[in-house]
Amino acid sequence: MVNRMHAVEGVGAKLPSNTDDPFNPLLFHRGMSDLQEYVLAIHNITPDRETRLELVDEDFSYEYDAEENVMTQPDDTPLGELFDIVPSEWDSTVVLDALSESYGGFACVVSRLSCGGGIDIWIKVELRGGYPEEVTIEFTDFARGEEAEMNTLHLKNIPARSSELAELMRVLSDHIHIGYIHSISTLTRAIDFSMTHRTPGDTRSPRSRLLDMGTSYWSDVRGTTVQNIHDNVSVAGDDLSKQGFDVHGDPLARRHHSDITPALEQLDPDDDQSGFVRLV
Repeated sequence: MVNRMHAVEGVGAKLPSNTDDPFNPLLFHRGMSDLQEYVLAIHNITPDRETRLELVDEDFSYEYDAEENVMTQPDDTPLGELFDIVPSEWDSTVVLDALSESYGGFACVVSRLSCGGGIDIWIKVELRGGYPEEVTIEFTDFARGEEAEMNTLHLKNIPARSSELAELMRVLSDHIHIGYIHSISTLTRAIDFSMTHRTPGDTRSPRSRLLDMGTSYWSDVRGTTVQNIHDNVSVAGDDLSKQGFDVHGDPLARRHHSDITPALEQLDPDDDQSGFVRLV
């Protein structure tokens, strides 16, 4: 099987954020969950350094259509494997070395989920020697959203230490709660909704999850009644529904009408603009 992805050569700049639609905390929740799965999947396909040194030279050839800005790569190659695990419905672009006819194992795969209201989630995966070497995650700082400030997290050596991964997962999970606090009328209602609402669009049965955080369990944790939790969750759901969000649906459904949607646009490698990624 061959995977296809939007591609640019040398320098790629971020495409504008979606500011026409309001921020959707359900989409942000789904995005943060998908992001955690993606990071773990990246580690699953990346051998350790000692193993990489023992691998024979890889074939880093690829097919790139400069007019259509599309790259194709077999899924049995390291880059093809990475294409295959990028979260569904995210915008993605691979940046290739502008000076090389073969990407030489040196490339960068960038993915973005725009959650409305200028709130974005970005992940940049840098490949060296054909395999992921460094991961950078950015997401809009809710405290400074109007100033478009970004929180930036780095994993500088892939595979990362388990302690780094654990800390990363904690930070991403915490920001799911912050996304709901940003959109629901009170802090208590936002936390009650966030703690009892499973990942939007998650169709797995409760038996397949490690722990189903239901209202009964959460009411015991909070030291309050099940009815109080139900009431808070109901009002929080109404808050979101009034903003036009389906609290029971999949926020990623029908986002794209094409299998290739770019995260970056091409910049002239000869210009001084640095862009988000520069490989020249």
